[in-house]
Amino acid sequence: MIKFYCPTHRALGCGDCVVLDHRSCKVEYIPDVATDFVTGKEFRELEPSIKRAEDLLSGFISNVKELFGDVKIQSKVEIDKLRKFRAEINTYLDRREKELLDNIEKVKTEDENVLTALKTDCELMKTGLEAMRTELTSGDVSVNQLYVTARRCRKEQRGMYNSIKKMVDRMNARKYQFTKDADTERLLGSNMGLGTLDVAGEFRKNICHVMSKITRANVFRHSHNSTSYSSDFVCPCNGMPTHTWRHDNPNDTPTPHSWIPKYDRAGTCVTSLDS
Repeated sequence: MIKFYCPTHRALGCGDCVVLDHRSCKVEYIPDVATDFVTGKEFRELEPSIKRAEDLLSGFISNVKELFGDVKIQSKVEIDKLRKFRAEINTYLDRREKELLDNIEKVKTEDENVLTALKTDCELMKTGLEAMRTELTSGDVSVNQLYVTARRCRKEQRGMYNSIKKMVDRMNARKYQFTKDADTERLLGSNMGLGTLDVAGEFRKNICHVMSKITRANVFRHSHNSTSYSSDFVCPCNGMPTHTWRHDNPNDTPTPHSWIPKYDRAGTCVTSLDS
C-alpha cells in the first residue's frame, strides 16, 4: 500500500520501497501531509495546470490538422506542376514529330515528282523510238520514202541520245535517315527524367509563444534540498526550459527568471539561455 512520497525523486511508494530505494531521502508520510497538500496552493493549481496542458494539446491537434491541409495542398500543387511540365514535354515532342514527318513527306513528294517526270520523258522517247522502228521495217513504202525516213530517224536518234545522257544525271533520288537527338537519347537513359523530388524545407507551426503564456501558472517542482522551483514545461523547438522560478522562502511568491522566445525570419525558435 502506498504510504510515502519522496520529493527528491517525485515518487510514491510503500514501506518496502522507501527502505530499498529511498533510504537516504527525506520522505513524507502521506497521512501527515495529505491534508495540508490538498488544501494548499500546489493542489489548487494542479487542475488549472492540467486544463492548460489540455488546451495546449488541443492547440497541437489544431496545428496538426493545419499541417494535414498543408501536406494535401502541397501534394496537389506539386502534382499539377509535374503534369503541366509533362504536358509541355508532350506538346514539344508532338511539334517536333510533326516537323520531322512534314520534312519526310516534303522530300518524298519532291523526289516522286522528279522521278515521275523522268519516267514520263523515258516513256515518250521510247514511244518515239518504237514509231521509228515501225516505219523502218514497213514494207509498204518506196525506197525513196524509206531513205527519207531513215535520215529523219538518224537525226532524231542523235537528239534522243543527248536526252538519254542527260537522264543519267536525273536517275537518282535523295537518301536520308532519321538521326536520334543526342540530348533526347541521354534523357531517355537518365533515371532523373522529368525532374526530381527534393526536400525544400518543412512546414512548421511555432508553439513557443503558446508555451510562454502558460508557464507562469505551471505546476512547480519543489525540492527539500533546494530553494528553487522550476517549470514542468520546456520549449519543444530547442528543449530548453521556458522559465525557472526562484525564491528564498517556500511560502513566498516565486519570482521568475525567464527568457522570451525569439524567432528568425523563417519562424524558427532561436532563443538561447544567454538571450
